[in-house]
Amino acid sequence: MQRKRAFTLIELLVVMAIIAVLISLLLPALNSARRKARETKDRTQLKQIHTAWFAWASDQKGNLPTPGLARRLPVTLPQGGTAWVNGRGRENEAINTTANMYSMLVAENYFDTEILVSPTEQNANVIVMDDYNYAVLNPNPGSSGDGGPIFWDPCLAANLQQECNISYASTPIMGKRKKIKWKDTGDSNFCVIGSRGPLLNWQAGTPGENPVDDLTYELLGPDSKWSGNLCFNDGHISREETFVPDELQTNASDINNGLGGFDCIFLDDSGNGMNGVDSCIGIVESGGGNCGPNTPPSTADLLTSTAAVTELADLFTFDAQP
Repeated sequence: MQRKRAFTLIELLVVMAIIAVLISLLLPALNSARRKARETKDRTQLKQIHTAWFAWASDQKGNLPTPGLARRLPVTLPQGGTAWVNGRGRENEAINTTANMYSMLVAENYFDTEILVSPTEQNANVIVMDDYNYAVLNPNPGSSGDGGPIFWDPCLAANLQQECNISYASTPIMGKRKKIKWKDTGDSNFCVIGSRGPLLNWQAGTPGENPVDDLTYELLGPDSKWSGNLCFNDGHISREETFVPDELQTNASDINNGLGGFDCIFLDDSGNGMNGVDSCIGIVESGGGNCGPNTPPSTADLLTSTAAVTELADLFTFDAQP
């Protein structure tokens, strides 16, 4: 009877070594493909959010989603007293926060909460809000004394230090930037939403990219250099690896002040505080425990102030240092 020849130990070790070499060669390619897939999904989510914004604007005279235009201030009645009248009354600017804006669109079924968290997310504080409370919605209150209408779940949070249900930075809905740029202008040089950035410690006109390191450096890039997807008003999305992309509009005021006309996407470098018209995106801090529909946002004093403030230090929420 002919004996079957078995593998020797050396042959098995050689095969295992070959498999190990193949894995080591393929693993970087697989990791790269995985990163690319996450980046592509991230771009898709940004595009879906942008599309929802413009669908909302089509019924709002071209204004992009503004919570203060949905839940307006009470109006004075001819017979005396006040009442909440949908579509009437002055804009309630104190509630124009990032969280309220997204929560309003979720309540109106433009998208769900999953789309607000990027597949590239690295911050453990950023999680999908899977218990969005549609039951609290009450767009038709009985009188002005019952707290007013509720158009969204106020528990959707935007605080990167505690809890945040949003990954993406966007234009703050306030000041001159809101009045001029928060519309469906189709401006291809004005960024409205994108990957969030780090807390910067350099001044306007000196874009040396010497930031305080944080988790945003790991969103899209495989190394310590920031990379992100930016979506502009006209809907096009570009992958950028700089805080001052060429596509951003140049600030005439910066040129006049000898600053070179740089426009940092994560810094209000127009020199006018909230009244700037440069591209500046971030996450306005709110929520993280304040879930009452009548609880003012933590930045209410800034949102209603007419004085110039530093958006970088006082308005946005940033990732903690790793």
